[in-house]
Amino acid sequence: AAKAAAVRLTHDQPLRVFGDGLWAPGPVAPLYAVPTTAGTGSEATRVAVITDAAKKEKMAIRGIHLAPRLAVLDPEVLSSLPSRIAAETGADALTHAVEAFLSRAASPFTDALALAAIEGITANLRAFVARPAHAQAALAMLVGSHLAGQAFSNASVGLAHSFGEPLGAYCHVSHGLACALFLPHVLDFCRPAAVDRLAALARALGVETRGLTGEDAGLQAVQAVKRLWADVGLPLGYQAAGIDFHLHPQMIADVGPQYSTRMSPRIPNDDEARALYLAPANLPGA
Repeated sequence: AAKAAAVRLTHDQPLRVFGDGLWAPGPVAPLYAVPTTAGTGSEATRVAVITDAAKKEKMAIRGIHLAPRLAVLDPEVLSSLPSRIAAETGADALTHAVEAFLSRAASPFTDALALAAIEGITANLRAFVARPAHAQAALAMLVGSHLAGQAFSNASVGLAHSFGEPLGAYCHVSHGLACALFLPHVLDFCRPAAVDRLAALARALGVETRGLTGEDAGLQAVQAVKRLWADVGLPLGYQAAGIDFHLHPQMIADVGPQYSTRMSPRIPNDDEARALYLAPANLPGA
């Protein structure tokens, strides 16, 4: 919201113009960011995501000038965060890091950021959700979210975002929850195209992979994410999340054109996209 306001304070065009692809030129009003969740990493990125309710779209406003001049990571700001929000935003942060690591645009620089974020978030999310006032866990989560923001700003995100953003726009689901619902299914879908990466991801998630084949390690990465979600109270399926899910044809059409889809190690066709949308629906009682 602050980024969008900074753009409008200095430019006459409506935000829709930038949401349609025009990069926001500089200068914009000075931005100083104090994140109030450990999730989006927005204080480290050059993008603002604003929901266009009329078009059922989460539009991205981009531009190098949207990077804040200063970011302050203060764990005291998170001390009164509801545990549910702590869990959902933490899932967003982990998804950023995981998808940056799996991205076709990953580099040694983004790998270092992403892996540090994955390890830090995995080690601290449970304690943070249990007690958001836990200063050490809160700071570790803020740092992990920030590192993940830097990682995906340079390597992109992936399919969990490609599916999560339409789900959020059509079903009014929080972004973090949408990412959490799709991440295990997306990892399983991408396993055949990223065996070595999934094995490395498993290790970053705390899985002991000695003696495992790459394929088995990848399966353990998927299971590790599911265990983490269960431990922090995140649902695995639509039913458990209280979502009355209906698949709109446009939701499938929205997946292919996204840059995040093109950066995935495996790109779904329409039938595969349909199956991924329905995967959380096929978990009754989850």
